[in-house]
Amino acid sequence: IGPVDEGSNTVPGLLVAGPREPVSVTVRAVEQAGLRVARVDLAAFAALRAVADDDLPVEEVVAIGAHLTNIVIHIQGVPMMVRTVARGGDELTAQIASRMSIDADAAELAKRTVGLADDDSESSRMIRDILRPLLSELRSSLSAFEQANPDAIIERVSLTGGGAAMPGLADELSRIGDVPVDVVDAMTHVGSHRAQHGSADDASRTVSAVAVGRARGVAA
Repeated sequence: IGPVDEGSNTVPGLLVAGPREPVSVTVRAVEQAGLRVARVDLAAFAALRAVADDDLPVEEVVAIGAHLTNIVIHIQGVPMMVRTVARGGDELTAQIASRMSIDADAAELAKRTVGLADDDSESSRMIRDILRPLLSELRSSLSAFEQANPDAIIERVSLTGGGAAMPGLADELSRIGDVPVDVVDAMTHVGSHRAQHGSADDASRTVSAVAVGRARGVAA
């Protein structure tokens, strides 16, 4: 991000880089299916489009997926910081299964029903310990943004993705960042969703944030 120079034709921009191979593999798969790639979109931008509240001056969107966690901080809809962390819900489930010597289904159940909500539970203490590297990444993202933008106060962290449904996770993030954290419905900007799907549980409403964002368009 750079400042706008009113005396020239320059505008602020955000340069985002990613590994070449995953993009190339996806493009080849699309072309082999007889389709044409029109444009490439960033998952973090898709999550931003799905759940961001443009009325908030500054907001952080955290989308916890199966393999990756996307972090994007925006100022009134304009992304200012983007990070992708190679940690997600599947890694957490695998580590719970390994440490507790249980199968993957039982580990997933513990993650979704116990999570971080029971401080007296051995399972919660173990899950908190496993989550520490991801929580550290989220904390460092907040700190880096605040240092680079001392006048920008983050109003809310919007948590989405399949991992967002873990009991106690939003409260834990709120404590470490001293910022309100809400689990946000991925369909929040889709007008007819409330009437049609009002009874859906948290997991089903948060898991598709990236897909919903991509369906809404590719302009960040």
